[in-house]
Amino acid sequence: MKEIVLYNLKDEVTEEQYEAYFRNKKGPAFAAFPSCRSVTLNKVVDSKTGSIPYRYVAVVEIADPAGWEKDTASEVFQEILREWGEMVKEGAHILFAEEVGRWEKE
Repeated sequence: MKEIVLYNLKDEVTEEQYEAYFRNKKGPAFAAFPSCRSVTLNKVVDSKTGSIPYRYVAVVEIADPAGWEKDTASEVFQEILREWGEMVKEGAHILFAEEVGRWEKE
């Protein structure tokens, strides 16, 4: 399962500040959770329609959904959530998805 989070930064938070925070704190903290297989931060840089409603897309690959529930209740996760909330605008969109196919080159 994947948790996909779409969001924008508050005006007073620079991309450099946020990306450093993700690299140095949020990403490593999430990757340390037993239920997390991986976490990826993507920055949207272009759009075929010209509209970019969300600048950032974070994808958490969850190895164990029940374990993820426990991990998200932890103090470490709650601290990260508080810090993240201070940096992003209201209106983040959180989705859960199941992978139904993947094709890769050999």
